[in-house]
Amino acid sequence: MNTPYLPLVGLVAAVLVMAGCGSSDSSSIPKVPLLAEVCVEGQGLDSQLLVRNLNDFEWADLEFILVKGTSNTTEYKLNRLVPTAWPPDSVSPAEPFTTPKHWINRGRLAGRPQEIIRRLSFFSSLTGAVIKIKSPFKAEWKSNGAISECV
Repeated sequence: MNTPYLPLVGLVAAVLVMAGCGSSDSSSIPKVPLLAEVCVEGQGLDSQLLVRNLNDFEWADLEFILVKGTSNTTEYKLNRLVPTAWPPDSVSPAEPFTTPKHWINRGRLAGRPQEIIRRLSFFSSLTGAVIKIKSPFKAEWKSNGAISECV
């Protein structure tokens, strides 16, 4: 009984076993919820925004978004000096963001063909915040309501 397909079947079985066991991509890192605190210190032009990483791992490939407004919300994304990594607050306390104008909103207005850019003027009256990371895994954190003063 000569089976010419036996070596091919053995090769396919070996590849499947190696593909199932030898994977070392980031999907093997356990995903946990992001734990964060976003708050404002000071008032008006002297205000500063603090974003604290309360996890025990570093966030990387970040996107920070601030929200203003209740019925018609406007999202402002950090556009300048965007950090590439954000260490846990237990390792390195968060440095405050001091320049609201680094946060922008790009959009269009009815009747205007060109895109407009709005810059954030103050860190006061923020109605929300969003943090998105892509490393060590994809995750998102959203605030529960308005951003309060730091304690």
